[in-house]
Amino acid sequence: MIIVTKQFSRCVLFQIKVMDVNGANVNTLLSESNNIAYPKALGVLDSRLYYLDPSYEKIERVDLPKGDNPKLLIDNEADLKTFTIFRKRPSELQDL
Repeated sequence: MIIVTKQFSRCVLFQIKVMDVNGANVNTLLSESNNIAYPKALGVLDSRLYYLDPSYEKIERVDLPKGDNPKLLIDNEADLKTFTIFRKRPSELQDL
């Protein structure tokens, strides 16, 4: 399970955290040290987390469960609002 949290101090700090489905083993996956400011849209496909950060004008993906191997997919794109990730179903791939 993936959650996005806010921490209030002098400024708002966003984090993306992961945990077991029962709420145990909470770990911070991404934080300001990973250059996220306002993660707005999240998507999971296979073993990767995709996220959009309109403050940095980027869409990036990281490997789960540790958040390593970041790959910048879109950078310096103004007015990012959301994204959709998809993959063809195996039956659709066989028809090609």
